[in-house]
Amino acid sequence: MAKPRIFVSSTYYDLKHIRNSIETFIIEMGYDPILFESGEIPFKSDLTLDESCYKEIQNSHMQVLIIGGKYGTPDSKTPVKTKTSKEDMYSFYNSITKNEYKTALDQGIPVYIFVEKQVLAEYDTYKNNRDNSTINYAHVDSINIFKLLDEIYAQRTGNYIKGFEKSDDITIWLKDQWAGIFADYLKRNQNTFELKTLSARINDLGNITGALKEYTEAIMRKIKPENFEKLIDEEDKKIEFEKALNFSRESMIDYLIKKGNSKDTKIQLYDKFKSADSLDEFIQKLNIIDNIKEDLLVHNRTLAEKDFYEYKLRYQNKRQE
Repeated sequence: MAKPRIFVSSTYYDLKHIRNSIETFIIEMGYDPILFESGEIPFKSDLTLDESCYKEIQNSHMQVLIIGGKYGTPDSKTPVKTKTSKEDMYSFYNSITKNEYKTALDQGIPVYIFVEKQVLAEYDTYKNNRDNSTINYAHVDSINIFKLLDEIYAQRTGNYIKGFEKSDDITIWLKDQWAGIFADYLKRNQNTFELKTLSARINDLGNITGALKEYTEAIMRKIKPENFEKLIDEEDKKIEFEKALNFSRESMIDYLIKKGNSKDTKIQLYDKFKSADSLDEFIQKLNIIDNIKEDLLVHNRTLAEKDFYEYKLRYQNKRQE
């Protein structure tokens, strides 16, 4: 049976004992921990060491990001320069740890973020002194740590940061979070069963509603009240608006809006859905970022197509050919 693969990302030497504790905890939970020092990352000859790490993140299910007072080793694209300690504090570069986080973010992988409480305390000082380059911070070796925290907090979702002092602060919180995920999974399974039954009823109700609508319109045309065509048109618009609203709440559509940074309104999304005969045609019509298009059309195509045709059946009473 496949196990969840948890990638542990942090600087090494200053957080070595924390990493050891987290690795043991993940194993005890029955999951697979991915840490470079334990040999779980296959280093490929055609990639740099850090690129191999980024590649492995793409094969993981979750990331645990631990931030201490060390910003970390520059990535392989950063030129190696000799700097003074003052220059180290204020020189910008991308560390391997930061790039690991960015990789998980780009892949839509859940990230659990932990920051030493002393670092969080100094971050408050930094926020009030961003333009002051004379401060010698006591608990960090680079203000790039604070800039990384800025980026994390700027995210629309997944930006919760948990402070920690010892490894137990991390493991206890992770255990609660993962238990919540499992409970949510069981609830979703139960809801899926209920929704299948409900979906059949909704389809029947949809047919009944459609028939009643046609019957009402036929009566109105016969008695011809004033502005009856306008009344019918207004009711049609109300029905379509409600459909568009409900459509935007569907799981795949909600994912497109949030992760794909969709520039379309809910009505535009629904109109493009109605005019599309296939998943490919629908996705290509959307104003979303390319990696989300690839995620649906390549990596998760089977599930995405299933959702697409279910929506067609639910909203337009069209069956898959």
